[in-house]
Amino acid sequence: MPFSSLSSGEREVVTIAFDLVWKRISHSIILVDEPELHLHPTLAFRLIETLKEFGGGTNQLILFTHSADLISTYYSSGNVFFIDLSQDTANQAHQLSDLTTSHSAIARAAGANLGLFAVGIRLVFVEGKDASVDRLVYHKVAQSAFPDAYMMPIGSVENIVALRTVVDELTSAIFGIDFFLIRDRDGLSEEIINALEKNGRFRCLPRRHIENYLLDPEVLSEVAKAFYLPQKQRDVSRIREVLDSIASSSIMSSVLWNVREHIQVLGKVPQPSVRNVDEMSRDELAENISDQITSGLGEVSQALDSSEIHKLVIKEHGKLEAALSTGGWVEVLPGKLIFNRFCGEFFNEGPERVRAAYADIAMRNKPDVFSDIVNILQGFHKSIVTPRTD
Repeated sequence: MPFSSLSSGEREVVTIAFDLVWKRISHSIILVDEPELHLHPTLAFRLIETLKEFGGGTNQLILFTHSADLISTYYSSGNVFFIDLSQDTANQAHQLSDLTTSHSAIARAAGANLGLFAVGIRLVFVEGKDASVDRLVYHKVAQSAFPDAYMMPIGSVENIVALRTVVDELTSAIFGIDFFLIRDRDGLSEEIINALEKNGRFRCLPRRHIENYLLDPEVLSEVAKAFYLPQKQRDVSRIREVLDSIASSSIMSSVLWNVREHIQVLGKVPQPSVRNVDEMSRDELAENISDQITSGLGEVSQALDSSEIHKLVIKEHGKLEAALSTGGWVEVLPGKLIFNRFCGEFFNEGPERVRAAYADIAMRNKPDVFSDIVNILQGFHKSIVTPRTD
């Protein structure tokens, strides 16, 4: 294709990439002004991730951007800085994550909303308490598995059934946009997961949390090397021992975590559903609602009976102990708990920084650690239907 036939955004990408390849730039600082210009937000992200790989990953990129989408994507890495022009004498550069809560909330909200309207074609909602942090990991994995998708963090949502309903409603109401949802497995039973996943646009991670995929000793060893940590913190066998030790010492905390999540799911009273409501009198409606609430409370009371909770604790403890003895604990123990403890107690590094480096290194050296997520995203990609014409 003639260079002149490319779009303005494509020309910029070719020019930047060719220049870096031709000059074989490595071990350097590269400044890029507004890399998002003329590019679809997802393509802007892919450009940045590609630039990071030039020079064998030895270069440092400094980007100057007004894109709220890029800011919100890389916010969790801790490497986003804000220039405060009101300060004449002090350093004007401030780490965005160190600013006040109102500043960081505005940045995340702006990025999420601008990204939504800019993309509007393949949206994957990422649910979880740390969704804004998890988004970066999902973005990196999606580059190969579902490249035209946009990861949309939606924060913590307690009612997972309502989440699935939202996806159903949006898919039916908005023309030409495909919606999907990935959430942590948490304390959901297999019955609940099977019911949720009857909708092909809704998937739960096979492992407990996304952090359960960030515990591979070989990748963590490479992260330690990238951080120039001492040799003892790079040793794969030592890392494996520390992870096993943290998992073993966290058994009771994990049981409590799991039981709390079970209770959170079981302890919900279904909202009343009344048919032919317009044909009812006031007293009939009140009686119908009251009967349903009473029935719901009875089911919750039975599920949360002290003997049932005692059985639940024993069952969870037995399951996690068995997982420890077989080495399969990485599947079922709360990954958030293990990962955060490992980062703080062994690496002495913030989990956000380790997470960002882990995702980069894993996708480059050992992408199989994210095979579950790749399979989910590829399944979404295959399930896309022709836009409705009605």
